[in-house]
Amino acid sequence: MTHATRDERLEGWLYDWENSLTLQRQNLDIGFYSALAARRWPSAVDILEFACGTGRVALPLSRAGHRVRGVDISQSRLLVAREKIEPGLEIAFEYGDMRCYDGKAAFDLVLVPYSSFLLLASDTERTSCLRSLRQRMKPGGLAVVDLSPNFLRHPETEQAPEAYGLCAPLNAMVELSHTVRQDYVRQITTIRKNYRITSAGGSVEEFATNETWYTLKVLEMRWLAAQSGLRVADILGTYHGDPLLCDGEYQPTAYKNIYLLEGA
Repeated sequence: MTHATRDERLEGWLYDWENSLTLQRQNLDIGFYSALAARRWPSAVDILEFACGTGRVALPLSRAGHRVRGVDISQSRLLVAREKIEPGLEIAFEYGDMRCYDGKAAFDLVLVPYSSFLLLASDTERTSCLRSLRQRMKPGGLAVVDLSPNFLRHPETEQAPEAYGLCAPLNAMVELSHTVRQDYVRQITTIRKNYRITSAGGSVEEFATNETWYTLKVLEMRWLAAQSGLRVADILGTYHGDPLLCDGEYQPTAYKNIYLLEGA
């Protein structure tokens, strides 16, 4: 039983609320990971998820029978994730940094979902993360790094409305807006998210977060993998398993860059 305060949970609650309203297509990744595991292994496997957040991916995979460990750098999100664990699930959530994760267990499948890898700010951080996941892979294991190629396509905005609805844990209505700035030369997208929280009694609270996303090209990702002792086994362009490239050409239906990585 945890005894965390409202303030300690606040960021995790808002993150969870936002995901529930804005990730309709992104939630297809859960079925993708489950199907990938089923094709590769005949029974339940050990799964490690970096940047697990509030358990959006980890919990459904655990419900499917897999043994799951979620790691995140946000204590607030981990508090919310742990409170969602149902009896009988083989799942644990722990604090850790994917750039230098030093866990001792080995896993069949290691995941970095939802473009979280693009929050790493330098090649040093990226190779450190890839080496961390390589060290946690069992022989014959697989890593999946899911990246979006679309951040630089977002138009610059100023306080643009994104979502509105009830956040049940807060018993409050929340309005989310975002401000987007683009640095096309350095391939950097900065997003400031502003949450306006209106309680049942009418009081208003403001909360804000800042995210910086670093877009990576395919050749850059291939180089990073090679520097980290990994081999790019495949690159998929959709959660249905369609290839990103065909005869060297990008497929028009692709909306993701999903890297399947094996030990070199």
